[in-house]
Amino acid sequence: MAVLRGWQDSEQGTPLSSTGFSRWYASNQPDNYGAGPGNPGEDCGSVHRNGGLNDFQCNMKRAFFCEQELLG
Repeated sequence: MAVLRGWQDSEQGTPLSSTGFSRWYASNQPDNYGAGPGNPGEDCGSVHRNGGLNDFQCNMKRAFFCEQELLG
């Protein structure tokens, strides 16, 4: 799983909005909940059940997706 920092860019370094999808599951997301000394916060992502993106801690087990360049 790719670790994304700050949720500003895709894995290739382009703006997330350029992927055609950057809708978060709630208006307060991404929130990087729990970030602080000794805790990196929420650097991984998933698709929420409502179809929006969500950030979560990378040590949590969740279904995930990968970003890949389309060939053709």
